[in-house]
Amino acid sequence: MKKVVILGLCGILFLTGCGKDSKKSSEVLKDHGKTIITISMANKGCVPVRISFYDDGVYELFNEYETCKPGTDCDAVLTFTKSINGKYEYDLNKIIEKSNSNPSFEVDNMPIYEIYPGEGYEGENYYFTINQNDNHEELDELLNKINVNLDECAKANYIE
Repeated sequence: MKKVVILGLCGILFLTGCGKDSKKSSEVLKDHGKTIITISMANKGCVPVRISFYDDGVYELFNEYETCKPGTDCDAVLTFTKSINGKYEYDLNKIIEKSNSNPSFEVDNMPIYEIYPGEGYEGENYYFTINQNDNHEELDELLNKINVNLDECAKANYIE
């Protein structure tokens, strides 16, 4: 009977993503390289998750943020409190080369992704977009490689 209970519990943990290969949120990294680029979804009806790529080969997916409870007066600044991190090997310039460095928005070609270069970026532009009609094969390739989905909302952690 004990073996069945233990096996059942292990099965539940595996199915809910608590297995050894699952990614778990932890505190935001304090020590990392210079930010090359940060990418998030544009025009979401929520606070989207955000991913930063650092020049030391580490990425950080920000997925939880601090905010005030609904219905209360709030002057909180968006502060991410949890993230998932891992390693990446990819030429980020491939993504930037395929993005719009002078974004113009039309109703039938709105931005899907916003890309912000950081202090580790060695270019001149300060803002890029990937629009609906753009080919974003390179970004999809990278996200699939590191098993990240940017089409999610970050989780709100309410403060008092």
